[in-house]
Amino acid sequence: MKRLKSLILIGFSLLGLSSCSDLIYDDLDDCPTGVRVNLVGIPLTLTPTVNGTPYNPKSGYDYANDATFFIYDSNNTLVHMYKQADLLGSNYQVTIPTGAGNYSIYCWTGGSMYDYSGTVAGTSTKSDFVCSYLGDEAVNAADALLPMGYGKVASVTVTDHAITNVDMDLISNKKLITVVCRYAYSNTSVSGTQTSTEANMSNFKFGIVGDNRRFNTENEVLPVGRNFTYQQLTTSFVNIINDVDLNGRSHSYVVNSVSMNTLRLVDGDKTLRLVIRDEEDNYICDLPIVEYLAMFVAAKNPLKNVNMTVQDYLDYTNEYEIILNLVESNTQEAGAKFRIGSIQIADWIKNIQLDGELIDHVNTSKGN
Repeated sequence: MKRLKSLILIGFSLLGLSSCSDLIYDDLDDCPTGVRVNLVGIPLTLTPTVNGTPYNPKSGYDYANDATFFIYDSNNTLVHMYKQADLLGSNYQVTIPTGAGNYSIYCWTGGSMYDYSGTVAGTSTKSDFVCSYLGDEAVNAADALLPMGYGKVASVTVTDHAITNVDMDLISNKKLITVVCRYAYSNTSVSGTQTSTEANMSNFKFGIVGDNRRFNTENEVLPVGRNFTYQQLTTSFVNIINDVDLNGRSHSYVVNSVSMNTLRLVDGDKTLRLVIRDEEDNYICDLPIVEYLAMFVAAKNPLKNVNMTVQDYLDYTNEYEIILNLVESNTQEAGAKFRIGSIQIADWIKNIQLDGELIDHVNTSKGN
């Protein structure tokens, strides 16, 4: 008798689980239609290391606890805008009700610091969409720029009375760039003295400027024709450290560093620039950051065993460290006491002292 009751209960359970399956029922009118988006973070097809550091497969999750989804039909018309306030609570799965059809889905995260225009359902198309960063210029804190995540599903077919599952790779558009200026005491001094080196470097002012704060549906940057200052040129502080160079030689270095935020880095973009000035407002450098990162990728292929483009590296790397090895300036008319002798990223180094084109970006006089 007990066995019969158990079989009956199991039978009813199976009926319940199968109530929206055409294996048993022909009438599926009460079953929902839609798509379930699974945010999966960094694509697992990429080698899970960068510079020897393992990727967290869910690292994309670190950049979002909210999401806004934009669903377009096969005519590229916006049919639905759906907001999910608590990704963590939903285990990074978001079910979006739709009708049957073919759709493309785009996702943005970042909350109230990002504005979306061109989002009138039934009227707006993909070409109307703009995502804009609303933050103020010249913020001082390195973490003042709120996270911005982006993902898309290029095509998904939804059938009537069924939930279609799709995975969406979520990447971070927020980038953290740490810049380290260092001067080796063992360098030969042009002036014959290295006194007050710490004082000379203590009032460096750093900033990142770029025209990269608006995006279309494909996450392409939409320039506005004016550079945006992500971090005010603020004073940082020096330290004296002992370290070795790439040849294994030990040095005492005077180091001045700062971390700064910016948004998506795009291969070929020369508007995004690292600006460093001394206390008298002379330029130490005005460097096109992406250009040097592209050189690094070409030389070192930091995502090993992957057919990786420069843009892949820029999108799937969220933190960068750039070391600027300074030498004493021998260009007196430039005004600054230092100039950049070389740029170092990981174990790659670029000597720019005699680099004809790039020398124009280094150590120009005040006001130029």
